[in-house]
Amino acid sequence: TKGVAEEIIDAAFKTAGSDGASNIEKIWSSRFDTPAVDDRERARHVRFLQGRGFSLDDTLRFLKRNPSR
Repeated sequence: TKGVAEEIIDAAFKTAGSDGASNIEKIWSSRFDTPAVDDRERARHVRFLQGRGFSLDDTLRFLKRNPSR
């Protein structure tokens, strides 16, 4: 209904993976080296990931796992 071709939609879902968050760690590690140490830093991480199109649920789930990269 918005004029986006079905092929593009299918490719986007395939790229995103089954849970829609397959690239979240890759995107996060492109900006941050260590997990957030306080609430202010955590808010920066959340805003960054949401700005890249990840949902709040996926973002919080990822950050809760506390990536150690």
